[in-house]
Amino acid sequence: MTGELGMSDLPALGAGRGPAGRRVLEWATSGTKAPLAVTGSAGAGKSHLLAWFAAGAHRDPGTMVHGLAPAHGLTADAVSWELGRQLGYGPLSPEGLLGRILADPRPLTLGFADLHRARPGCREALVDPLLGFPHVRVLLEAGDAGSVPDGAFVVDLDDPALTDHAEFAAWYAEQAPAGVAFAADQVFPHPATALLAATIPGPPAQGDVPATWWARLPDAARPALHTLAALRGPVATDVWELLHVHLTGDPAARESVATAVSRLPRGAVYEVPPGGPVVERPDARIVDVLKSQALTSSYAREHVLAHAFAAGTADRLLRDAGFLVHGSATAVTSALADPAGAAAAPGALAAVWRRAAPVLSTPAMSDPERAAALHTAALADAPQMAAVLRPIAERHVWTAEWFRPERTFTALGPGPVGGELLAADPLGQVHALDPATGAGLRRLPSPTTVRPSALAALGNGLLLLDREQVLHSFPADTVVFGEAPHRHNPDVPCALAASPASGLLAVGDASGRVHVWRSPAYDPEPVSRTLHQAPVSVVALVHSAGYDLSFCLSGGLDGTLRLWAISDEPMPGPVERRDSVITALAAADTPVAGPVAVAAWADGRAHVWSLVDARVRPLPLLHRADGLALTPDGVLTVTGPGGTYGLRLRLDLLWG
Repeated sequence: MTGELGMSDLPALGAGRGPAGRRVLEWATSGTKAPLAVTGSAGAGKSHLLAWFAAGAHRDPGTMVHGLAPAHGLTADAVSWELGRQLGYGPLSPEGLLGRILADPRPLTLGFADLHRARPGCREALVDPLLGFPHVRVLLEAGDAGSVPDGAFVVDLDDPALTDHAEFAAWYAEQAPAGVAFAADQVFPHPATALLAATIPGPPAQGDVPATWWARLPDAARPALHTLAALRGPVATDVWELLHVHLTGDPAARESVATAVSRLPRGAVYEVPPGGPVVERPDARIVDVLKSQALTSSYAREHVLAHAFAAGTADRLLRDAGFLVHGSATAVTSALADPAGAAAAPGALAAVWRRAAPVLSTPAMSDPERAAALHTAALADAPQMAAVLRPIAERHVWTAEWFRPERTFTALGPGPVGGELLAADPLGQVHALDPATGAGLRRLPSPTTVRPSALAALGNGLLLLDREQVLHSFPADTVVFGEAPHRHNPDVPCALAASPASGLLAVGDASGRVHVWRSPAYDPEPVSRTLHQAPVSVVALVHSAGYDLSFCLSGGLDGTLRLWAISDEPMPGPVERRDSVITALAAADTPVAGPVAVAAWADGRAHVWSLVDARVRPLPLLHRADGLALTPDGVLTVTGPGGTYGLRLRLDLLWG
C-alpha cells in the first residue's frame, strides 16, 4: 500500500464524481491484484474517469498508470501497437507485447478504455492473459456486469452513491440556462444525460430526456441530424457541414447544421443523441466525399472504409494503393480482420499489411514516408503493388531496394572485400551478401559450434562474439586480431565491430568500457574508455578520409549513444539518450555526406546521424533491428525478426 495519493493531488473531476474518484483511489492505493472495472450506462463517464486517474496517478510511483490504450472499434493488434508505444517497446503484435511485458521487471499498471466496444477477440488476446501476470495490475472499462472479470474491484457509475448530489446539482446549474425542461434531480447521476437535458428549453418535462430532446427539436435541425446519423460516429462541424451540403444540395443546409449544433451539448465533435433516426441504406455518395477529404480530414481517413463496406464498394478502396498510403492503419487492419474485408481485399494485401501496419500506425508520418514503408513491405509478396508504389516512394528520402522476409540474421558487418556485406545466420553460418540486392555471394568458412551475436572481419580472419559473450577468432591461429580475443573474454565482451578498410577493431564490455585497437595484430594494448553506466550493447567504427579521423560509436543498456574520435577524448556527454536500448548500430564514410551513423532502438525507431554537423533524421523500421550495415553509397541493410531488407538513403536530401 502506498497511501500517498489523494484527491487533492489529481485534477478536479467535476459533475459531483468525487466519490467515484475516491473509490478508484481506494483501489489504486490498496495494492490489490484484483482488476479495476469501471461500469455504467452509455455516457456515464467511464472513459473520462479512467483518463482522469491516469493523468494524475503519475504523482505517486506506486499508483502510476504505465499505459492506457483506447479500444473502441479496434482489433487486438491495434490496441497492442498503442500500448507497446506507451510502454516504450514500440508497436508489437499481441504475442510480442505479452512477451515483453512478462520480461519487464517493473510492476506495471495497464488500462483499457472502451474495452467492451473493442473488436471481438481483443479482451481474450490481451487482457485475459495480463490478468494472470503477477506484476501487472489492470484497469478497464466494462459495459455491463457480464463483461466484468471475476473478482474485480467494481466502480459502477450508475450507483447514485458514487456521485455527490449537491455537487452534481451545482455543476448542472452551471451547464443549464434558466428555464430548461429538466431539473437536476431528474438527470442525476448521469453527466451525459444532464448535458443533453441542459439544451432542452422549457416548459418542464417528465420522462425520457432523449425523447423530449427529439420532440422539441426545431424542424430546421432535423435534416442535418439525419445526415449526422448517416455518418456513424463523432464528427467535427466542418465535415458534417460539407457532407450535408453535398448530399442535400439544399441552400439552407449550412443553417440546418448550425441550428442542430446549437441544440447539442457543446463539444469539438458531435454525434446523434439516443433515439435518433436509423439510416439503414447508406448513401454511396458519402464515400466519394470522404475520399476527396482523406488527405486533410482525420474523420475521413478513419471512417471512409467503413462507409465503403456499408455501400458495397470497399473492394475498390482496398485495391487502391493511393488509399492504402494515406488511409487509417487501424481501419484497414479492422477491415482485414473481418471475413468480408478479407474477401474483398487483393490476395497479397493481408501479408503486406501485416508487415507494414504497425509502423503505418505511427502518428504524424508523412504520405511519402508511408508510401516508402508500404512499398518496402510489398516488395516481398506483392510485386504489382510495389511497382505502383515505387514512384510515390521515390519522392521520399529513402526507398527500399529489396526485401527477403525469409532471411533473418543474428549479426551484420562490413566484409573484408570491398562492396561485400557479412551476415551470420541463426545456425552460425557466415555469408557474404551483395548489399545492393541482398543476394548471397558466397559462404565463408566459420566454426560450426558458434552462434554469433556480432562479427568482425579483418584480413583473412573472422572474430565472432557468441550469445554467451565469448569471443572466438577463426581460423583459430589467425594473428590479425592479436590479443583481443584472449584479453577481453574475462571482461564479458558484449559488443564487437571492425573497420576492414582502416584496420580498426572495437570491443565493448559489461562494465561499460569500449576498447579500440588501431592495429590489433601489432598493438597489444588498446585505447580504452568508459563510455556507459551499463553494459555496452553495440559498437561501430568509421574512418573519415576527408577529416583523417577515426570515430567509434557505442550504445549501452543505459539508453545512450556515445561518440568518440579515437585520437582525442570522447565527447563529454551522450549524442543521444532515450528510454530504450540501442539494438543495432552501423556507420560508413560517404562521399556525399562524410561520416554517417545509423542507430536502431528496441522500440523500432532508427536515427540517421550526420557526424559532421550533428544533424539527425528519424527512420521508421518495419520491425526491430537486430543488425544494421551501411555502405558508402548509402545502402542500409536492416535485419530482424521480420526478415532482412535494403534501403537506399538519399544522403544529399536526408537532412533537408
